[in-house]
Amino acid sequence: MRRSTARDPSPSSVHQSLAAFLTVALAGSCPDHLFVSQSNEVELTSDRVYIPDILVVRFEAAKSGRGKFPASDVVLAAEIVSPSTKGTDRVTKPTGYAHAGIPHFWLIETLNGLEITTFELNSETRSYEETGFFSGDDSIRVEQPWSIEIALASVRPRNL
Repeated sequence: MRRSTARDPSPSSVHQSLAAFLTVALAGSCPDHLFVSQSNEVELTSDRVYIPDILVVRFEAAKSGRGKFPASDVVLAAEIVSPSTKGTDRVTKPTGYAHAGIPHFWLIETLNGLEITTFELNSETRSYEETGFFSGDDSIRVEQPWSIEIALASVRPRNL
């Protein structure tokens, strides 16, 4: 058994629970041609790989059983901002996802309670444009990549 030598702290219990709850909620309404997963590698370029906290991929790609997907198979990447990776989660990763052509991105913040901002790719500028902001007792309501409605209260960890 190999031991990790990485110095990054483990994700918090809030981060892990939120990722699990949101993954299950998304999977509950996910159409058959898509598949919801967690923490799989996404190959953005031949030399750049990111691991989103939550991702939605084309079902045909998911059937392969691989742990890595090309960006062209990813339709949604979601990042839960961690204190140790704020800049990466808020700037570096979304920029990389946008440049790779991933159509949808969600940024999930937990510093001031649960806040989720949804984005859609502007294919001309290769940047994301905000499509919604949800907090407090809101429900996430978006039409893309499919019609999604999730009450934040149903995915908010008890310790948040």
